[in-house]
Amino acid sequence: MPHFQDAFLFFDGGMGTMLQAAGLAPGELPERLNPGGAALFEVGYDQAPAVAALLRAAVGEPFTRRDLCGVERVVGAVYTR
Repeated sequence: MPHFQDAFLFFDGGMGTMLQAAGLAPGELPERLNPGGAALFEVGYDQAPAVAALLRAAVGEPFTRRDLCGVERVVGAVYTR
């Protein structure tokens, strides 16, 4: 995982910025995952739907996991294509 030089940009730049900061573009995920491989992202309290939409388009059907407060905190998808 790269070190983030500009944390404000990372957290305030939207979903595309989040994936770019991690060194990924949504379209690159299929190239980086083996069949059955998973992509997982920890997200902010209101980001799960947007990340899920990106993963649905690029990888497969997304899933979420909630934190102890009930907030969707992790979004992931298993590469099935």
